[in-house]
Amino acid sequence: MIVEEHHIGKTTIYIDDSCVRYKTPEDAKPVMERIYRIYKESEIRKMLKEQEK
Repeated sequence: MIVEEHHIGKTTIYIDDSCVRYKTPEDAKPVMERIYRIYKESEIRKMLKEQEK
């Protein structure tokens, strides 16, 4: 189920909780760790791109 929708420029981001909704905390932990890792990699890429300017 989509729980949030964000618009950034022409991009639409949908947040869906179906991958963790019916799982135990132990089952959800690897999913949440992967989401966090992807987020951190994205932030690092943004910082490096800003430094190139």
